[in-house]
Amino acid sequence: MSIQIQKHFEAPELLRCFFCCVKVKNSVLIHGGLKRGRTKEPPLDTLVLCDPVNRKVQPLTQGPALSHHAGCMLTEDIFLLVGGWTGKVRSNKIHAYSIEKRQWIETQEDPRSRAPTGLSGHTVTKINQNLCCILGREGGLKIQRKFGDIFLLHLELVDNVYRYWWEEAPVKTKSRSGHTAVLMPSLKYTNDMFGLFVFGGRDDETVHKCGQWPASEVEYEMENNEDLFDNIGQLCRRLQTSKPVALRYHTMNSINRRCILVFGGEHFKAMQNKSNKVLICINEDTVSKWYQIDINKSDVEGLVGHGAVIIDSKIFFISGLTRNGVSSAVYRMDINDRQKDET
Repeated sequence: MSIQIQKHFEAPELLRCFFCCVKVKNSVLIHGGLKRGRTKEPPLDTLVLCDPVNRKVQPLTQGPALSHHAGCMLTEDIFLLVGGWTGKVRSNKIHAYSIEKRQWIETQEDPRSRAPTGLSGHTVTKINQNLCCILGREGGLKIQRKFGDIFLLHLELVDNVYRYWWEEAPVKTKSRSGHTAVLMPSLKYTNDMFGLFVFGGRDDETVHKCGQWPASEVEYEMENNEDLFDNIGQLCRRLQTSKPVALRYHTMNSINRRCILVFGGEHFKAMQNKSNKVLICINEDTVSKWYQIDINKSDVEGLVGHGAVIIDSKIFFISGLTRNGVSSAVYRMDINDRQKDET
């Protein structure tokens, strides 16, 4: 078996990198980003809805101009944006968009709030519709130590206004930016606890657990792509385990409660540092095993600051910065049987 990544379709509205990308049902909301990569140009302010399976892109509205920001679906209707680079400063602003009403919702910061300094290159993880965990930021080590590195964002919808307040989390982690975070059941606690597992963002190959919450407090719909997991398992059984490569501005998706898939990003080891490997982590009897998989055939070389989504057990990578510039394409990852391919 082998992995191929093929161009699925292109759309001019998708020409961007370092944007916010969030799955909503069988589509993806995409906001902001940069059109030319790492430049001082103003970020984009457009919000679009992308249906990768049916190759459709629908512009929705304009909003705050941001890149290197993060967000989540707070409810089935509310898309939450946090922080980001405005083209001039790092922001700690909160924005909320109603898909149903097709409009931005007013937000107000509570006086009790202890807001962080500006955020970029961070992650936003929904714990429940009233609580998110924000982790990491760009900036030097002094900024991380002085202003904290993990924050809890509390939200409450009152009279169609989202009121919010920040507090610094009681746990600490190492400074990082451009990392990924996923909320998954802590297997050694027999699913009674959910842990926040963080990978990348610094020259460190370790997956760090940065906090945990009782299952009763978590609103989370676990991915359960068993057919995809079976194919990945067959592929990995033919490989030796290996250490992952430390990355930043990659993507990380949970296949199911025991498996994550990492793709793209940039590593810390060389000038030509865009990764073109697929990393797989499978938990077996509470032991995590990593595999590095070379791509047999790919329509893209290296992808950084992109998006990724799993729909109906199909993996799609969206836009991003390639070795040849910024992409406007959606790519599909296929796992094929080489013997069938050769016949």
